[in-house]
Amino acid sequence: SSASSGYMVIPNYLIPSGSSSVAVGLTYIRVIVAQLQSITFQQPSAQTIGSTLSLSATATSGLAVSFSSTTPSVCTVSGSVVTTVGAGTCTVVATQSGSDAYAAAVSVSRNFAVTLAAQTITFAQPAGMMMGTTATLGASASSGLPVSYTATPSSVCTVSGATVTAIAAGICSVTATQAGNGAYAAASGVSQSFTVSAQAAPVVTLKLFLASGGALNGTSVDTQNNSITVGPGASIVGTVNLTSSNTRSAGDVVPVIYQPSWGTRTSSYVTITNSVGTGTRSLSASLNLVAPTTPGSYIIYFASGAELNSAQVASSTNWQANGGQAKWSDGNDIVDLTLSQIASSASSGYMVIPNYLIPSGSSSVAVGLTYIRVIVAQLQ
Repeated sequence: SSASSGYMVIPNYLIPSGSSSVAVGLTYIRVIVAQLQSITFQQPSAQTIGSTLSLSATATSGLAVSFSSTTPSVCTVSGSVVTTVGAGTCTVVATQSGSDAYAAAVSVSRNFAVTLAAQTITFAQPAGMMMGTTATLGASASSGLPVSYTATPSSVCTVSGATVTAIAAGICSVTATQAGNGAYAAASGVSQSFTVSAQAAPVVTLKLFLASGGALNGTSVDTQNNSITVGPGASIVGTVNLTSSNTRSAGDVVPVIYQPSWGTRTSSYVTITNSVGTGTRSLSASLNLVAPTTPGSYIIYFASGAELNSAQVASSTNWQANGGQAKWSDGNDIVDLTLSQIASSASSGYMVIPNYLIPSGSSSVAVGLTYIRVIVAQLQ
């Protein structure tokens, strides 16, 4: 305590009569005689984000060396293990605080670079495609991050998400990329090219025609007269006669339906027959509809298709696709066909639907088709 008080009471100070407590002025300097020591710290190698590295340093005293990071946003230290957490320069300091026999060593710092981890893309060669079909691409990044795709030229093929659509005959080139993130550098793009072939014209096995003798609201409807005019919200009642041509195998199921272009597409179709026979057959459909209240041009479609049920025909879904369930509102439902698209079917009896849903994607499929145009207009 004399270092701060400036004095010391000596209890057995020698006096003539013996000894006594005597205060004397006192302060001091402590001299420590200790062995000096130094630290040898091996230079760490460069690392990528997310890696761990065991540090190696020794003191000449043999005492344990401690480590600390002065750049915690880049790296952290626990014991003798450094963990990289961000890109940049990691600085680690090795220290040894000394003991009774050894003085503290001079600290030693080491710097090393921490970079973004590299990643690669694996992209299998896609198979050739037919025009009008779609396929799912399957590239992956070693980082586990999602892969993006681009396709060229757009006149031959396009990409949406991981789905490539073949537009026209030619060579399609698809490039898979991964832009990286805070832990991974961008991957080098990988391109694959494949041939898009012109699709052979589908075989026409089903045809459907308006036949004579039918009438709606008292107006004859047949191949020569396939249009009626009604007032907004008016009833459309009558019978439509049809002729079916079916050259498929006798065991094939071929439903025939009619469906107005207005109403709910998933429920407005009506089954005329669950399966029309082979050869040329006559059919009759009884209609009892209510016209739209908005004036305009509408369509009543009559269609036949080689599917298991009417819903598959109305939705242009092959019976083996989509788990056997009709897939609606994907752009190829019967009610999606415009008047200009189906105009020739009045005389040909069929329509080629280019994006008909099949198990492998989509394809051009010919269905039996004819129609009646409904003009809704204010009557005077």
